Amino acid sequence: PEVPPMRFGVAFDPESFQKDIAIVSQVVPGSPAERAGVRRGDRILQFANWNGKRTNDLRTIIQTTKSPTQLRIEREGQNDPIDLQVSLLGEAVRVGISWQIDP
Repeated sequence: PEVPPMRFGVAFDPESFQKDIAIVSQVVPGSPAERAGVRRGDRILQFANWNGKRTNDLRTIIQTTKSPTQLRIEREGQNDPIDLQVSLLGEAVRVGISWQIDP
């Protein structure tokens, strides 16, 4: 399968991800995530219109969201969530369904 291009530049902790918790385990140096201020250990609470519920949806949201976009993270040692803006790499991938009527 074709790997989608890096738009954000993070890896998630696999155990947490399976429990629908998006904890950043790695930030790619020079990536949009690093430039936005995302750090290892941050928990992504919101990303564009993703509301933190299903982590499997987050991968799709990262690929389909127009840039720039907003995200909200929770960071250890900080009392309040942190709002960040990120400029993603590349163009948003169009995903959808279409049909046509065959007479």
